[in-house]
Amino acid sequence: MTLPSPILSFRPRIRRVRDTRQPVHVLHVGKTGGTALKHALIEHQETARYRLVFRGHEVGLAGVPVGERFMFLIRDPLSRFVSAFNGRLREDRPRYLPLPVAGGGAGRVRDLQDAGSAGNGALVR
Repeated sequence: MTLPSPILSFRPRIRRVRDTRQPVHVLHVGKTGGTALKHALIEHQETARYRLVFRGHEVGLAGVPVGERFMFLIRDPLSRFVSAFNGRLREDRPRYLPLPVAGGGAGRVRDLQDAGSAGNGALVR
């Protein structure tokens, strides 16, 4: 027979205090500075007027209950695209991108060079 540990029996009981502040859902749109915003807000979470509910990339406005507040950052679309593109280059993703070219084959450097010299420089389909 195993006796309960005396340490476990003296462990203080933690009561959860219900946070009565109104929630504000912080939505994270990729490549808009959401991570920096989260780190800045976390420092002030205890003293904030609202209870901050951090949401991931996969949650959109449809995931916010009707009537509750939300916030998100936006960014210039071109700057956001360039940032995402450079991020993928740093991660070496994708390693190749097969493009459809004349003859229906998968794109290779030689195929793209041939297609680019087909008159106006556009890819031939």
